[in-house]
Amino acid sequence: MAEHKSALTLAEEKRLTARRSQMRGLLLLVVVIGLGAIIADWVSGDPGLLKPAIHGAGSFEVSSTPQGADVFLDGRTVGRTPFVIPVLLAGTYTLKLSHPHRLDHVDTLVMRRGGNVERTVELGMAFGRLMLVSNPRGAEVKLDEEIIEGETPLALERYPAGLYRAEFTLFGRESVVQQVEVLPGVTAEVLVDLNMKNFSALTVKTDPVWATVKMLEVPVAYAPEVRVPTGEYRIEVSAKGYVTETRTYTLRVGENVVKISLEREMAKLRVTSTPGNAAIWIQGPGDRVERRYESGMDLPTGVVTVRVHQKGYRSTIRKLNLDSAGGQLNVKLSRINVKPGDVLRDPFSDASGFAPEMIVIAEGSATDPTGTDTTQVAEPFAISRYEVAIEDYRRFLTARGKTLRNDKDTEDPKHPISIISWAQAVEYTQWLTAMTGNFYRLPTDAEWSLVAYRGAVVAANVCEQGNIADTVMKKAFNGWQSESCEDGFVRTAPVGSFMPNSLGVYDLVGNVSEWMSECGRSGCDSHVLRGSGWDSSGTDLQLKFRDSSPRAADMRGIRLVRVL
Repeated sequence: MAEHKSALTLAEEKRLTARRSQMRGLLLLVVVIGLGAIIADWVSGDPGLLKPAIHGAGSFEVSSTPQGADVFLDGRTVGRTPFVIPVLLAGTYTLKLSHPHRLDHVDTLVMRRGGNVERTVELGMAFGRLMLVSNPRGAEVKLDEEIIEGETPLALERYPAGLYRAEFTLFGRESVVQQVEVLPGVTAEVLVDLNMKNFSALTVKTDPVWATVKMLEVPVAYAPEVRVPTGEYRIEVSAKGYVTETRTYTLRVGENVVKISLEREMAKLRVTSTPGNAAIWIQGPGDRVERRYESGMDLPTGVVTVRVHQKGYRSTIRKLNLDSAGGQLNVKLSRINVKPGDVLRDPFSDASGFAPEMIVIAEGSATDPTGTDTTQVAEPFAISRYEVAIEDYRRFLTARGKTLRNDKDTEDPKHPISIISWAQAVEYTQWLTAMTGNFYRLPTDAEWSLVAYRGAVVAANVCEQGNIADTVMKKAFNGWQSESCEDGFVRTAPVGSFMPNSLGVYDLVGNVSEWMSECGRSGCDSHVLRGSGWDSSGTDLQLKFRDSSPRAADMRGIRLVRVL
């Protein structure tokens, strides 16, 4: 029993001894591993745990302009800006920043225990050389939307290093976009081929037809059916007195017809007069005849003619250039200082001559010799004593750079002008108005009748009153109805060749009939004619005879009225 107990004790002791040995081995292993970790932590390149505790550490933060620079500490890459090292052992370091498009930056970094160092570095500019070439040459180049001065080929000798978007454009060619990198001290070359675009033809139809058309921002002058590459274009249409309009159109292959109508530029003109109840008439740019002025009315911009008239006062004509800002005009009238029978002859403003001779006629009423036609005129006026002669009308043509056509009997400048349309007659009166500053126009039917009826004279021989269809003309035109007397002329006679009426006015019978201001029987495509012509006979010779026509003829001419 005692032996068995002793054996158990011995076995237990052995187990305890083995356990102690295992514990000592485990402890030794832990010590070895811990020493290894401490050694590894110490000799590693990272701060670890032990070194900051012994040597001290701080934090370091670095950024750059531009960002993206590589960061080196003592020659070792540690990151790229913007970059933060939360634990950096205290000490002195060589800091270097390197960017592919900027100069390197090198300086010294001193880190102290518990320090917090922040650096912001402006990297210096670096430059390279850039060659830009296109086929064909002459292209415009943009680098990152900045237009480079000049055309390809371009040599940019000192250009900031960097990465750029290069766009090559040439009218008529497809644009090309290419990325290019300029490195410091290196020549970068870019060569592009610019392919032809498809072409289209452009015609711009404008209203007014004389408007000016421009194609903006392209090196092409507009002309009808101009050929341009397909694409988008800005087209400007302008005309004096109209609102300029700019539109954008996309032109396609083939014919392109664009229609643009301009709006008339309008402005307000305020006109006042003394006396205040005067009649005011306006003739704006493009107007063929006057119209009555109304307060606040809109008028086309340009040269405006204003006529102010009041009975008993001298009519006044003013011109002004009305612009978009509008205008104001005050006209003071003066009393008429002429009397019936006075003869007037207005000089031209440029001293180049005189208007035809006019005679003053008093207002009132009169009845024709047959007692069947009566007329009345409310205001005095002046009428030309003679029909407008060739020499008078030729001055107008010369001023307009025109010449007189060679018709029968026109070799004598004293003959009346004929083969003149109503519109041409009106144009002549407007020229006289501009040349003298007094208002000239065609007579009204009532004014012509007043002069003819009031001044009527009875002659034993109708051929004494005027150049009519007589026996001389009948010899030239066999079968033509004529009077049985002789005036000595086949066609027209020099103005004033026959007896005047009692008011001193000539050729109210015969020679040429005269255009009136009123519209004719068929409407305003024709106009009234008064007086007979060299081809007239019978009842056509009566003073009350009137006709109308839409066209000129060699027996139709002009007589004038001047407003007093």
